Amino acid sequence: MTNSSHVPVYYPIKAIDKIRIEAPYHALENAGHIAYIEMDGDPTKNVKAFEAIVRAMHDNDMGYFSINHPVDRDPVCGYTGIIENECPHCHRREIERGHMVVPRMKA
Repeated sequence: MTNSSHVPVYYPIKAIDKIRIEAPYHALENAGHIAYIEMDGDPTKNVKAFEAIVRAMHDNDMGYFSINHPVDRDPVCGYTGIIENECPHCHRREIERGHMVVPRMKA
């Protein structure tokens, strides 16, 4: 069939609905497959939501998936986390913005 199928990234959809739509296709994609969810905040601030996403992906038989979330870093003091306007440690405003990808392969 194909190597992957996704709900378009610009489509406004809840994570659980995206999982339910994409999951059935994983068994059909004989060239590999991956699903991913974009979180817009710090997963450590809502661990229950993070765990619910992982469980839903697992329970819906998604073979390989990842959860992407923002991670910022102050290159001078080394603080790492989600930084709003300035580093909470040294108050610099020049920060590096990035994303953390948390992959998981179903055993």
